Amino acid sequence: MMLGGGREQALLAAASPKSDEEGEFIDATTEGVSATDTAAVSQSLRNKTASLRFSETRTFPTQQTTSRYNIQIVGSSPSPPVILYTIKSLKGSEEVIVTRKYSDFQFLHEQLQHTHPTLVIPPLPGQTSFVKFDAKAMEPRLRDFTRFLQRIAAHPVLYSEESFVTFLQGASQDAPSASSPPQTEAVSTEEVLRVVGHSRLANLTKAPLTDTDPFFVEKKKFLDSLGPSIEHTITCSTTVQRKWKELQQCYSQFAVEMDAFAKSYQKQDEENAAVCTNVYQACATVSKLTTELVTQHTVTLEENLQDYLREFTAIKAQLARRAAIMRKHHLVLQVCFAKKEKLSKIPENRRNPQDVAQMNELTQLSDATGEEFEDFTENCKIELDHVNMVRREEIRRTLYEFAKSSVELNTQMYEAWKQATPLGCEPAGDASDNTTTVGEEATPTAQDGVCPCEVSEVTQTDATTPTEGEESVTATAEDDDSYSVPTFGGVM
Repeated sequence: MMLGGGREQALLAAASPKSDEEGEFIDATTEGVSATDTAAVSQSLRNKTASLRFSETRTFPTQQTTSRYNIQIVGSSPSPPVILYTIKSLKGSEEVIVTRKYSDFQFLHEQLQHTHPTLVIPPLPGQTSFVKFDAKAMEPRLRDFTRFLQRIAAHPVLYSEESFVTFLQGASQDAPSASSPPQTEAVSTEEVLRVVGHSRLANLTKAPLTDTDPFFVEKKKFLDSLGPSIEHTITCSTTVQRKWKELQQCYSQFAVEMDAFAKSYQKQDEENAAVCTNVYQACATVSKLTTELVTQHTVTLEENLQDYLREFTAIKAQLARRAAIMRKHHLVLQVCFAKKEKLSKIPENRRNPQDVAQMNELTQLSDATGEEFEDFTENCKIELDHVNMVRREEIRRTLYEFAKSSVELNTQMYEAWKQATPLGCEPAGDASDNTTTVGEEATPTAQDGVCPCEVSEVTQTDATTPTEGEESVTATAEDDDSYSVPTFGGVM
């Protein structure tokens, strides 16, 4: 590959000292190198990494891919010293049930990550130690693992990967244990250091790096602002949950006290006892609904935000891999430039054959690292666009589900309090409260000899029917129920 393209020129400009001979270097990198030598060295480099190349540019669908599998982790059981997860997968009419432990999930993740280095592999929940097995406490973890598998199943490339199919359908004993990951670099760091010298190792990790690709410049800005936002949102979410739990405990205690209050009044004042009982029932209902609200908040919002944060970390790691490949290419270009400068000052017939051979190798190494960087960059762009499209839809569904569940539960709380305060049964006011102004209709009271509950049917109807331009809470709830939205990642 000749380094005369726009990307290579930009990389060279960033990696090399400023000089009037930079353009000369680009055009003269193959000076003194025969076509036979060039082809031989280039082929040698490619043969070493033939099975690890990712040069075929992928194109993904413009719409989110529907999962080819219906996957659900239906349970977990202790099998000391590990916990086994029962996975049920349905593809067409074929249903398969297998059991897997955490190391099996971990191995699958590593295999996918190293087989497809340009893809953002769905994040895997971290490993956790349990002092005592608790099936209820395991439920969030089951949802995390289910979300992980369903993301893979919905990916247009990963769903057909052999390691994933074996994980879902192979016999339990066939799942391999975690092992050392395979080499995924198209041009290994060891190969580069062998050519340029091990003394330049620091250049691969600490050298300043300037990315001139607008796509990745904007992506970095977006991620730099998004990461703290996700973390702060999770912190606020945790605080809200804690406050709701405290509120639930308050309502629960309040219900106990109102029940005791009602029992104290039961024999002496049946009317007040009835009111206390109504309030007790409302508090008990609200306490129960608040617990459910905390659960819905955890499932529909916080767990998905935590998953988003894990994916954010995976994307950052992906960009770090690209940066490492770029540094590697920059280093080769710098050494190649310096070597070329040195050879250009020596007449061709007086050049040391070893220096010429090293120049040949550097030239071909720059060709290989440049192709690796270009391939990785193009495929990485496609994958990040795909991830962004999928996540954007999921975030929208997550927030909708959270808002919808909050509306439904708060509506039920409203109805509970409404039942505790029947219309027309307000306590009788003072005499001064019974005075009316001209043109104002007087409200019957107990002092008038009429039970406040015995109001006309027309009055009750007018009080409960919304006027023109208003919406009833009940109608809104029915509209929400009739609108079905897929759950986030299929895991709820």
